Amino acid sequence: SRAELDKLLLYLHGRDHLTEDDIDAVLSDVSALALDAVVDAAFRGALADADHAVRRLLAEGVHGSVVLGALLRHALTLLPLRADVDRGQTVESALEGWRGLHFRRRPAVTAALRAWTGPRLLTAVRRLDEALLGSRRDAELAGVLTARTVMQLALQAR
Repeated sequence: SRAELDKLLLYLHGRDHLTEDDIDAVLSDVSALALDAVVDAAFRGALADADHAVRRLLAEGVHGSVVLGALLRHALTLLPLRADVDRGQTVESALEGWRGLHFRRRPAVTAALRAWTGPRLLTAVRRLDEALLGSRRDAELAGVLTARTVMQLALQAR
């Protein structure tokens, strides 16, 4: 932690205030942030953002199966939370149980949890599972399959 703070102080040398962008620039795992951008955009139905984010990752050489795996994990995480909401919990109280949810992602996850029903999430899980398997079977088509699946999810979220 001290080394990270030293790095941040060096980055801020000569400035008198700190912003969230500064923290991202110095301390964040950029690839994880890019994956989160695809996941959050797709699950909130932001077509343009999802398209831009997935194209960026694929252009940087991230394999489609990595993107699809992140989407699948997210859908599987949302399923029990959605079940809690369906049993009468508020979205906010259901999210309290998600350890490790970054505060910046909370609005996007809240919106996704409100937008997606249990049956629609199950359909998304099946679609993602099939796409993930397909991306692993055919590396040449993995990028196209990934981009198509991201856009289908974003459309379904709308």
